[in-house]
Amino acid sequence: MIQTNLKELLNKNNISINRLSIETGLSRPTLTSLMNNESKGIQFDTLEKLLDYFDISISDFFSVYSEKVIFNFLSEIPLSKVKTMEGSPFSVKKKDNHVEFNPSELMTYKCCIETDGILGKPFSGTLTPVMDNEKIVAMGLIFYRSDKEGNPLPIQDIKSFIKKLDSNALGILVEKLLNNWYKRYKIIKKSDFSNIIITNLTLLDEQPVSYPVFIDIDKLGKEIRFDLYGYKNSGYKEGDEDFSNSVIFNDLED
Repeated sequence: MIQTNLKELLNKNNISINRLSIETGLSRPTLTSLMNNESKGIQFDTLEKLLDYFDISISDFFSVYSEKVIFNFLSEIPLSKVKTMEGSPFSVKKKDNHVEFNPSELMTYKCCIETDGILGKPFSGTLTPVMDNEKIVAMGLIFYRSDKEGNPLPIQDIKSFIKKLDSNALGILVEKLLNNWYKRYKIIKKSDFSNIIITNLTLLDEQPVSYPVFIDIDKLGKEIRFDLYGYKNSGYKEGDEDFSNSVIFNDLED
């Protein structure tokens, strides 16, 4: 990740942001955004004015560092208990209502995004198969966060994370979760699969965002394999390639 050293330069030279704005002719909002590293970019003429003002090189104005980002997830349904739980539906509490699901109908996950060793706020995930003519043709994947009463909580951090993933990284995330789901599903169900699984990833809050993902299915006898190499996203997802290449998707069960 690239960050500016503007805040350090201001402190080092004992210069206020108001003074910098007046003496360079640059707007205060622009400078504040650069100082807080909230800007999505910088104009060349803006950069040139700041380099001239502080009499520094471009390498002195920017710092480059690599974040270690890990997407951790863990199934809430242990492999050893899948059969037992299938025979005794478990409850998902939402406010005053209880909705019962078998693991074959819905599997739940605990998730957390870790950045440079710092754990973010935990959130939940669910995976649900969608059937058509006795075949699984799609999967519903939802990420959300809620309080103890089931009320929705903000998930802007999750949205920002997913938005930065490019097509390949998003495909890897979906593939990892599907593999974990299938290890459990095949113990309790023997459903047939279509040749392509459409996984609709929904980030659920007051303003839901969805990403449809298509992954090919390789059928190996009675087993199946989710083929990332046949993966294609419905509409190319650009994302941040450098960020995407550095993210680790970690199944805590492994």
